[in-house]
Amino acid sequence: MSLTPGVVSTPLITTPLADGVPAIAEVFDPEPFAVPRIGDPDEISRALLFLASPDAAFITGSELVIDGGLLLGPALRA
Repeated sequence: MSLTPGVVSTPLITTPLADGVPAIAEVFDPEPFAVPRIGDPDEISRALLFLASPDAAFITGSELVIDGGLLLGPALRA
């Protein structure tokens, strides 16, 4: 079982990695994707808690992608 988060509002995303370099959150534009926002850490935590619960006891060998549609690519607009 694996959990694959997308761009989530954590210090890795919201804090610049070096002086003079903008934080990823400042340059990432989620607007074209299915869920047009950066993910919340609670969304990842809730998925992890589900996978660790008895409700997920029969789930094996799966990948849970929690990325708001990032892997799907930009949404096509009509």
